[in-house]
Amino acid sequence: MSNVLSSHQSLQTVSLAARWRPIAAFVLLSCLAAYGLGTQLPERYRAEARILIDGLDTDRGVAAVEQSIAGQIGLILSDESLKRAADRLDLETRGEFGGGEAGWLDSWKIRFGLVPDPERMSAEARTLAAMRDRLTVRRADGRLIAIEFSAEDPDVAAAVPNALADGFETLRQNDDSVGRLPVSRVISRATAPAEPYYPSLLRIVGMTFILSVLIACVVALIAAAIFRHRRVFQPSMQSISLIGMPADTPRNLFSEADEPQARTVGAIKEKPRSVYGGVPLGIDVETAAERLIAGGTARAVFLSPEGDDAAASSVLVAREIADAGLRVLLLDLTASAAASSPMLDRRSHPGITDLLASEAQFSEVIHADHYSACHVIPKGNADPVRAMRAADRLPIILHSLITAYDIVVVECGPADPSGVHRVVGESTTILVSHIEAGEAVARALKNMAAHGYTDVTLVRPERAMQRWNEGRSVA
Repeated sequence: MSNVLSSHQSLQTVSLAARWRPIAAFVLLSCLAAYGLGTQLPERYRAEARILIDGLDTDRGVAAVEQSIAGQIGLILSDESLKRAADRLDLETRGEFGGGEAGWLDSWKIRFGLVPDPERMSAEARTLAAMRDRLTVRRADGRLIAIEFSAEDPDVAAAVPNALADGFETLRQNDDSVGRLPVSRVISRATAPAEPYYPSLLRIVGMTFILSVLIACVVALIAAAIFRHRRVFQPSMQSISLIGMPADTPRNLFSEADEPQARTVGAIKEKPRSVYGGVPLGIDVETAAERLIAGGTARAVFLSPEGDDAAASSVLVAREIADAGLRVLLLDLTASAAASSPMLDRRSHPGITDLLASEAQFSEVIHADHYSACHVIPKGNADPVRAMRAADRLPIILHSLITAYDIVVVECGPADPSGVHRVVGESTTILVSHIEAGEAVARALKNMAAHGYTDVTLVRPERAMQRWNEGRSVA
């Protein structure tokens, strides 16, 4: 189970890596929008005055002192206290206190019911509501009371706390509930701040960056999951143009008549850690899929020297790539339809032989894998001999497929390496599937090296086959 979870997590990482361009574009646009919005927000300045309360009756206990301090705070926040400060500073005439038209941000708040509509309030009520929204009165420490206020004008931000502090002494009642005539004095007057505390563009952009990355990753993973579990086949043929076929040629697909130029294809090579039967053990299907995606492979060419059972590697790798959210198609070039038969529940469908024999159109030979989001071109129903006479069309067909899919997987079966050059092109990785890693595989590797294919990836399908079968049985 831990291996399955590790593979699933690694494929999620690969899926996100494959979509880094749209994710990066979304994050960049979000940060730019946040920066632009932040520059349009009204600046806010904040200032604070502090009052010391003396003469509290400490003999009555801590609870009584706490009650007295709370009473003083309530007195500062009373309507009478706010009205005196508002009248003294003529706040009703200022726009941010309801004396003018609401800004665009306040208009949106009103529209969505986040704040009351000032048009339905009196001028005095609007001013007091705006003051309360910007005012914080709290017990700072011991007998200290802090009066904090924010405003768009730094002078107003300092004037309001000072006005409330100055008017506090005249409002105190000869009332035991507020501490039996406590004495107060302003020990720290508010001063106009030089810099606004809001908006903080760095904080806004930073939070937007984090949130946009999370949102983009979640959306990408959800989209990949929906695509992975979709069973309705709706191929887009817009990027696959009708292929102009060259004249028929009497050559077989894997003919020895054309010797390929010596070359090394691909950049993925497993360094063996152990050897079985003289052949290094290959990587598993999950690792092969991850490396194909990370390496930017356009086509993955599989050879299966051991026959039909080993051809399962190409199917499982294609499904893993599809599970990662990439567009992938498997082209089955085996004589026995070993790769495509299990993908289509062994039903007969038009395929590559029909296309080569000009008995089917391109859109008629692409089908959906019944168990993944992978697409497949099966062997087909046309006469193989007639189809193979047009084998020179394969490079053109593959080129068109590569323009429509992220990765094209080609299963060649136990083909002779001399004919592999027909399906090899730029950004190609050659893989050899093995189960027993015996003489057949060793001979195939030797033949491939003789034809210039020295950089080959060995893949073994056993663990993935077991996991896939377990998943189907549970479903």
